[in-house]
Amino acid sequence: MEILTEIETFEVKVKSLVEYDYGDFMRKSNSYLNRLIENFKTLTPDQQKLFLQIKSELQFSPERNIDLVTERILTKTKQLKSILKS
Repeated sequence: MEILTEIETFEVKVKSLVEYDYGDFMRKSNSYLNRLIENFKTLTPDQQKLFLQIKSELQFSPERNIDLVTERILTKTKQLKSILKS
């Protein structure tokens, strides 16, 4: 599967999560993220930075607001796709 397609699949999975507990949301999203990262053969420094930001946002968000974190994750994945397309 092409990496851009895998990123889009990750986005769909995160958007479709219906969790009310932040911990459950975090675990599932983090699992999806780890699978996505595994599919990258090598990561550039910019890609590493974005993945780390997504992971940090999931795990250490002080607000623990699912909608806000989802929005931030999707913003980062858009940046990642932009890097890959260039």
